[in-house]
Amino acid sequence: MAFIVNTLVLAQAELNFAAPRPDGLLALVSHQKSDAQPLMAYMPTPLPIPTIRPAPHPLTAADTVLRFAPPPILARAAYLIDQETGAVLYAKNPTMRLPMASTTKITTAVLALEHGGLDHLVRVSRNAASIGESTMGLRQGERVTVFQLLYGLLLNSGNDAAIALAEHVAGSEGRFVAQMNALAQTLGMTNTHYVTPHGLDAPNHFTSARDLATVAAYAMRDPLFRRIVATTSYYVPPTRHNSAHWLASVNKVIYWYPGVDGVKPGNTDAAGLCQVVSVSRDGHHLLAVLLNTPNLVTDIRNLFDFGLHDFRWVQGPAWWDTPAYSITGGRGSNQWIYYVGAGHYIRGPFLHYFHTHGGLITLGYPRTEALRLGGQRVQFFQGGELVADPGRGSVYPVPLGVLEAQTYLPFLRPRAGRASVARGFATLYKRLGGPGVLGLPVTPATNALGYPAQFFEYGELAHLRGGPILVASGDVELRLRGWLPAQGVTDTYSSSMTPVLFPAIHRHVARH
Repeated sequence: MAFIVNTLVLAQAELNFAAPRPDGLLALVSHQKSDAQPLMAYMPTPLPIPTIRPAPHPLTAADTVLRFAPPPILARAAYLIDQETGAVLYAKNPTMRLPMASTTKITTAVLALEHGGLDHLVRVSRNAASIGESTMGLRQGERVTVFQLLYGLLLNSGNDAAIALAEHVAGSEGRFVAQMNALAQTLGMTNTHYVTPHGLDAPNHFTSARDLATVAAYAMRDPLFRRIVATTSYYVPPTRHNSAHWLASVNKVIYWYPGVDGVKPGNTDAAGLCQVVSVSRDGHHLLAVLLNTPNLVTDIRNLFDFGLHDFRWVQGPAWWDTPAYSITGGRGSNQWIYYVGAGHYIRGPFLHYFHTHGGLITLGYPRTEALRLGGQRVQFFQGGELVADPGRGSVYPVPLGVLEAQTYLPFLRPRAGRASVARGFATLYKRLGGPGVLGLPVTPATNALGYPAQFFEYGELAHLRGGPILVASGDVELRLRGWLPAQGVTDTYSSSMTPVLFPAIHRHVARH
């Protein structure tokens, strides 16, 4: 009986994945590069956020690998809900009053849909045509329909469209803003006050993340609103009473995160970058709100990956965005690091061991949070398992290499120091930290697994199609425990990034 385990490329390599075979595995061609630098050398300095201290997250052994602690969100306020059930999945400063920029236009669109008359022609006033900033390019005197203005409002984030709709629905901006505030009161938005229909910076114009989620969820009930915000482009053809208008969505998330189907971004000096986003995937329909975020790519992916429990790597539109990108925080013994490509934290003494024993290059990404198992505090990584010893105040690795050797090669009677490091593995063994990281060899080189391999106290080196690699012993252990699926949400990373996961075949021998 065979099962799939992941192995971690530790020497830098150029990798090309062939098309999936019928059994779902991927063929791999690997060409070793000897002069490549560690991946982390190319990463930007993680942004420290010392004010965030994520609380410990209780995990159960049966599903620990697929249980994720709430991610660190950089925005001043954030909110994530399940649109089907209304359940709140994440909240950070949900009632804090903050400016919201052009996400204001969600409320403007709701009132226009309810009271505007979609086929009504609207004459563009001088006030609307001269507003500036983000517009759909309206000219004074031209006439366009409410339907067309809604596309300009929500795709291009047209301030001109917002004023034209306000004047059409209520007769003036002031009366329309009064209707906006009345709607907010009706929906129970107690931390919201509108001053404009477009959201440009103005005193006393604010909302909260929870209130913004409330009005966005209300708007998403309307089929036409959903259709418009899911559209990436729209063309208003020229007629005798209007010019042509080419419209394109400024909601950038819709172009790169799978399943996004709306709704609206915003950005001003006072509000910073704001975003309301809806995603529909795998039977889930989530709505996220971010107010004043310094990093939309990281925040929105962290929220949705957490809400969907799906950390398959999705490349964002940023040069630094790789599975190895991390966020750090805390001080002293409370320091932590969060890997956005893994969805797990490393904290305290585990983090110190991680940093001093090769990090991603040897241990790989964290597969679990720190958890209690058999009376011990442990944490699993792709490349190993660590145990915290509170008595000694230290962390030490579990000898998974010995356990693997006992499982696969019991006839060799593995024992530390019984053999020398094989010539083919000597360079990599030394590069990875030698006995201080992998421990002493416990077997000689062998072909018993179908490829050249050698077991060490805390890991296994193997030659596989192109060069020596370090086998991800932590993943082997997790699969033997039944905690890590043969294929699934925790296994997929971009083939252009390193460290890279790829499938190999081991024999399944249950020990637990």
